[in-house]
Amino acid sequence: MSFSRLKRSFTGYPDAKFIDFMNGVIQGCTDNAGLPNIAAPLANFKTAFDKFVASIPPRNMRNMVNSAIKKENRIEANLEAILLAAFVEYDSRLNEAILKSSNFETVDKPQAKGLVGFPKNISLAVNGINQMMMVSCDADSNATIYNVRISTDEINWQWFGANNSRTIKVTDLPNGVKLFVQMRLENSHGYSPWSKSVIGMIGVPNVVASIHN
Repeated sequence: MSFSRLKRSFTGYPDAKFIDFMNGVIQGCTDNAGLPNIAAPLANFKTAFDKFVASIPPRNMRNMVNSAIKKENRIEANLEAILLAAFVEYDSRLNEAILKSSNFETVDKPQAKGLVGFPKNISLAVNGINQMMMVSCDADSNATIYNVRISTDEINWQWFGANNSRTIKVTDLPNGVKLFVQMRLENSHGYSPWSKSVIGMIGVPNVVASIHN
């Protein structure tokens, strides 16, 4: 099942474009087997739509009164079109093929993220809580997860999980011990390499000394 939705941009179309577009929608929704319950909302829209079309005055006969009536009827037609689009979404169960068969425009699907880059400008900080360090790096537009690992010898690593934020809290760290900190970026395409180590040491009680590579 697709999770596409229908655009409502038709509400801002000029009258002529709106009429052409909605005539296409009427054609697409009429006797549409994928929309078995569309008859009533379609009829409601067609009533408002026909009223709007009939109220458009000839160019040489426009005045403030008939222009205001046309405007009010267009607002009503817009509202019924919005309700019709909502019912198409409901009746189709968001099946993309059925949504498109209605001749409404579907919302563009978000583009997949590209490959992640390499962790840049890793920094270490504390916030006054003993044995805890804040690790962060520059934001990467393609990263969905930022990973951190810490070691005292660059051989045995302690994994501190992952976080959707570029700043990650790591806890239960020893005070006064040299710590090697690395970061890695991740998304659905895979992982970046682990960064070079940034060396830090948590002081007592709330100072972190670091060497940035």
